[in-house]
Amino acid sequence: MTPNYGGAVDRRGDVRVEDSYAGYCDAVNALTHGVYHRPAWHDALAVYKLKTHWLTAMRGKVPVGSLPVVLQSSHLFGVTLTSLPWVDEAGPSGDPSAVAALVDHAVQLAKQRRCELLLKLPITAESIEFSDEWRPAAGDKVLLRRRLAPTADELWTELSAKVRNQVRKGEKSGLDTERGGGELVDEFFSVYSRNMRDLGSPSHSRRFFAALVDGLEGRASVYCTRHEGVVVGAGIVLDNRPSLDIPWASSLREYNSRCVNHAMYWRILADACEAGYDWFHFGRSSIGSGQHKFKMQWGAEEAPLNWLTYAPNASRNPAEENGDRFGLAQQLWKKLPLWASRRLGPHVIRLVS
Repeated sequence: MTPNYGGAVDRRGDVRVEDSYAGYCDAVNALTHGVYHRPAWHDALAVYKLKTHWLTAMRGKVPVGSLPVVLQSSHLFGVTLTSLPWVDEAGPSGDPSAVAALVDHAVQLAKQRRCELLLKLPITAESIEFSDEWRPAAGDKVLLRRRLAPTADELWTELSAKVRNQVRKGEKSGLDTERGGGELVDEFFSVYSRNMRDLGSPSHSRRFFAALVDGLEGRASVYCTRHEGVVVGAGIVLDNRPSLDIPWASSLREYNSRCVNHAMYWRILADACEAGYDWFHFGRSSIGSGQHKFKMQWGAEEAPLNWLTYAPNASRNPAEENGDRFGLAQQLWKKLPLWASRRLGPHVIRLVS
């Protein structure tokens, strides 16, 4: 029988929920979970001093599920509990009764705070029945992903002639892509923060990325694409087997004619094939946007984001009343000096999901 999550209780049958980071660490190390449930997010979230509930479903003394939910609060965006901000999927994990107990507990936390609860369920989650108090939250955004071939050579033959030509153009332009770890975070950040400013969007703190890459150890890699020694494109990929995900990637606009993104993404995709991943997740995009079109070039398919919100007792989110102001804010952000956008960006992005 499919569970109906109405938020009535925080315990299902013989499953109880604990809220403890230490307990969460012990439990997750005993479970097989994706990268978005790893305790390493604790140190990255600590950069922004965000309150996080590390929920663990226990059956007796045995951990059977987990769910991290992060509290974000501001006068502009309201108050939200999110099952991990800034990523595409990080909802409750475990067997059906564990998932039900975790969701019920999270609902109780939201009721206590009189705030909205945002769950980002995995796109591969089985069909789940939610009560009428839940509503979709992804808007026009979808996840773009493509199934990978067993080898890079096979994937190359599956790409369109146009994409292959752009990859070759990048290689002939003298672009070189390096893969590494924490030692490349500074170079990644130099490109990422500048590109985000140019797009009119706040950027994460450099310390956020350093903490995350360091904490995830081998499950996070940094790619830097250089032209004559200068980093002109960069991305961070996360091992979320069976998929390799790229939540953050940027390139410098003045090098667009050299096909930086095509050269960088081809290197990442080729590495993903050789490492045995089944899928590559390009991340979410609004349908019809430039990012959406770029990702579709690679033979990506659209997958709906399973984002749901629960907010029966929440007060109105101020962001809903200020939609027109965000367009103006975006234009003003583009005019900020780079040093100012880097300093102010983390104070803004810590508040959005």
